[in-house]
Amino acid sequence: MLCKHYHTRQAHPQCLRERERVGFIDIESSALDANYGILLTYCILDNDSNKLYFDTINKADIKKWGKTAQEDTRLLRSLMRDMAQFDRLVGHYSSRFDLPMIRTRALMCGLSFFDFGDIVQTDTWMILRKKFKLSRNSLENGVRSLTGKTQKNHLTLASKHGCLRGEKKAIEFTLDHNRKDVSDTRALWRAINSYAKQNKSSI
Repeated sequence: MLCKHYHTRQAHPQCLRERERVGFIDIESSALDANYGILLTYCILDNDSNKLYFDTINKADIKKWGKTAQEDTRLLRSLMRDMAQFDRLVGHYSSRFDLPMIRTRALMCGLSFFDFGDIVQTDTWMILRKKFKLSRNSLENGVRSLTGKTQKNHLTLASKHGCLRGEKKAIEFTLDHNRKDVSDTRALWRAINSYAKQNKSSI
């Protein structure tokens, strides 16, 4: 059986599913701009199965790619392989940060990114901004205000620098921050999703 793009089920499984497979995505990076920072960790939480897809930078990456400022090359490959499992990716401020950061870093590392329309996205920050009235539209404030609780913790400059050195404790702390963010994003999305149109905005 072929999908509408004339691919097999194995090559393009998204097109042959009856309903969207939704994943909640969050990345951490050493800086907010792709020409100054690299990806450190990522998580994608599967809405249906609760499976967590994740990976982190490591010392081998830093040793191999450090001189070229492409330390996150392997991590980006892993991330895009996991992104491809989903039809829709949901993040908080992801249309303004996470997805542009991933796309830019991928190209800077010589990797191909997804084409327009391959995966669609929802940004919970945009829903908060358009449909609700809160003092701040941050993930922490949104999920606490609308669901009554948050798992949010906060990264430090020391933890980011530790990740760049490949320090295990810093990487584990940053990954834990990712896990809590995708869990909070799912909780927020479930609280506000029905108040906004589910459009087909591409990543």
